[in-house]
Amino acid sequence: MDTSTMSPPTTIAKYTGPWTDVQAAHLLRRTTFGLSQERIDEIVGMGMEGAVDYLLRDIPMPNPPINRYDNTDQFTPIGQTWTDKPFTSNNQRNRSFASWAVDLMMSEGSHIREKLTIFWHNHFVVSAQQDASFTYDYSNTLRRNALGNFRTFVEEMTINPGMLRYLNGRQNTRFAPNENYGRELLELFTVGKGDLAGPGDYTTFTEEDVRAISRSLTGWRDGGHRRQDVGQIFSYYTQNRHDRDPKQLSHRFDNIVIGNDGEEEYKTVVDIVLTSPYVGRHIATKLYRYFVHYEIDEATEAALIEALGELFRDGDYEIRPMLRALLTSDAFYQDCVVGTMIRNPLDYIMHTVITMPMRLGSTRQRVYESQIDIVELVAVMQMELYNHPDVAGWKAYYQAPSYYRIWITSVTLPLRNALTDALLTGDQARGVGIDLVNFIRTLPDPFDVNHLITDIATLLFVKPISEDQLTALKEVLIPGLPDFEWTVEYTEYRNDEENFNLRQVIENKLRQLFTAMLRYPEYHLS
Repeated sequence: MDTSTMSPPTTIAKYTGPWTDVQAAHLLRRTTFGLSQERIDEIVGMGMEGAVDYLLRDIPMPNPPINRYDNTDQFTPIGQTWTDKPFTSNNQRNRSFASWAVDLMMSEGSHIREKLTIFWHNHFVVSAQQDASFTYDYSNTLRRNALGNFRTFVEEMTINPGMLRYLNGRQNTRFAPNENYGRELLELFTVGKGDLAGPGDYTTFTEEDVRAISRSLTGWRDGGHRRQDVGQIFSYYTQNRHDRDPKQLSHRFDNIVIGNDGEEEYKTVVDIVLTSPYVGRHIATKLYRYFVHYEIDEATEAALIEALGELFRDGDYEIRPMLRALLTSDAFYQDCVVGTMIRNPLDYIMHTVITMPMRLGSTRQRVYESQIDIVELVAVMQMELYNHPDVAGWKAYYQAPSYYRIWITSVTLPLRNALTDALLTGDQARGVGIDLVNFIRTLPDPFDVNHLITDIATLLFVKPISEDQLTALKEVLIPGLPDFEWTVEYTEYRNDEENFNLRQVIENKLRQLFTAMLRYPEYHLS
């Protein structure tokens, strides 16, 4: 689908149109990793504002990952968490973390937190940690702050042990200032990089600001990395490494001079940066591109993005109210943005696994292995979790003009098709696969071939299928036969469900139908 000529709406006015399965499914697709008819019905019953509030509600933090099957972890008995144990060099903790992360996505239900965790992971990028405890701590910092206060979020990320390592904050001292984090704090995490206004002046900040802020952030270090004598990881301040001299900011921050605030100086920096009007616009832009549409023209920028940014600033940078305004806005539900987002690899796989739904294994260990396989498959499709290609994140969210189209290439498209084909075939030895016969039982009217196909399409595709597509799909399911033949065959099976041969006939027909539907271009859209 070519969406390059579409014009996204330019208002933050509240949506007042119909609230049906169509709008509810759109909301679930964009904010969660999967849906079902039951969840759609639940969301429809809440009304639009009630549904959004439900998605944004407070929920407890998850229990930490545990050692399930690794007898070689000398510090962590099976059944206990490894997140507070001394380091071990084997890879099992990374595998445990991967399984745990996928399990959270699968069990999130109607809640936005796990989808937001991936958004913030792509915003406050920390990559390629060598210690799984650092990855866990970083991911929980994202999760804990996902709907909270952005000021607190930036403060925590500034001295997060993983961030201190990734962007060299631990090496930033008064003797040798390191500007990596100070630069990205401005360019990527808060104000964004504007048009070049002069030598070293990027409209939103200057090179002078990078140097001054980097000096203000000196003195912080991380502890516990790959240490076998301690279990906890932490960050700490060292006074003799901190630059206590005045730091002069540019006119972009009203020429403020930062004095010596010692251990609290990083908070002073964040407070000053958040006085910039560009922070709200930058975060609103990134949220809009992630949840609504990549195209932001001048009208959208001037009205919708500016309004969201003002709401963010006026609300002291609380994330939940701004996100609520976006998800209840007319802009979010307009037809020109529904179904225009190409699913990223994680969305593509998780939508298949959750919506169908899919069995990941016949035992808990098989499920564990399959969850790890999902993370590895996502990486093969060029979206490696917790190992970004660079600090700017995945190109699909910032690289014009392609944006989401970057996910579909001559390499990744065959991989996607091969994956869904394999899931439909299943792996009996491992108990992995999709029970299509039981899946269609959850639909309103699986006896009628027209209702069956259109109801499946409602879950798999964003927009209703055309009459030509319906005709083509019926030809796949019951080739050359009249509609009533499906009713006869399916009724015969339902009247004798223990009959293996009857079940096989239905299952084979459904597998052919789903294989065709999952290869439709529409299946890649959200």
